[in-house]
Amino acid sequence: MASDDEVEIRTLAFDHVWRWYEHHIGRAYQVLNFLLIGLAILATAYVGSLSVKSYWGAAAICACAIPLTMIGYWQGMDVRRRAELAEDALKELQDDLAVKLRLDSLRLVDRYYARSASRLAADRRSRAAAVVMVVLEVIGAAYALIAQ
Repeated sequence: MASDDEVEIRTLAFDHVWRWYEHHIGRAYQVLNFLLIGLAILATAYVGSLSVKSYWGAAAICACAIPLTMIGYWQGMDVRRRAELAEDALKELQDDLAVKLRLDSLRLVDRYYARSASRLAADRRSRAAAVVMVVLEVIGAAYALIAQ
């Protein structure tokens, strides 16, 4: 049986790891929300510029969307990697708890990666989405310049 000090230290460790993970995942969602709102505003401005036949303005708006997309991607990946730092410690704590309680379903990190794609695949999907966005922004700028 674990001593009260050991239980308290494990509780503190779990709380620390979880707060780290939760904080950084929350920041990743904030970055994604900022990116989506920024792109929605720029898309509205783009359509407005095209409707008043301000083609150079529409192209400039697309040019502004490219760095916004890239910064959003880089920040999102950085924050996600920071959150992943907690996964190994969280996995160990979950394993320890699962063994002590004889409850394998507590191994949530293992279960997640067993059922979903790897981290590398997630990175590839994120990168592909960013590349598609940049290509669409370049196409939008080219369309605006050709349409004049």
